[in-house]
Amino acid sequence: MSSNRSEDAYGEKVDRCLYNALSKFVVGIGVGIVAAVVVRYKPWPIILGAGIGTGMGISDCNYEFKSGSLSKVVKQSLELPSKS
Repeated sequence: MSSNRSEDAYGEKVDRCLYNALSKFVVGIGVGIVAAVVVRYKPWPIILGAGIGTGMGISDCNYEFKSGSLSKVVKQSLELPSKS
């Protein structure tokens, strides 16, 4: 008996969001380290890369959790009014 409960679906979304945000954070730090080597070991590229990665992860999570309601709004705004 396999039932797809709403708690399970929510848990899967949270897991995906955490994994996505963490991976983007790590990649941002990696890019920042490479950029820090280029600019003679200054710390700001690492901080900037981590911030950008974190922001992208949070933005993706917001989109994923609001995707159901957002797609309806976008579809309604793209529909042209019919000429009567």
